[in-house]
Amino acid sequence: MLENFSFRTIVEYLPLFGQGLITTVWLSALSFV
Repeated sequence: MLENFSFRTIVEYLPLFGQGLITTVWLSALSFV
């Protein structure tokens, strides 16, 4: 039950987390350039 809830939560927030991660990496890349 707990694993299923955690898995579903991760799947739902993965796109948002991925977008934030990509944005952070992009800003870091611009800073280095």
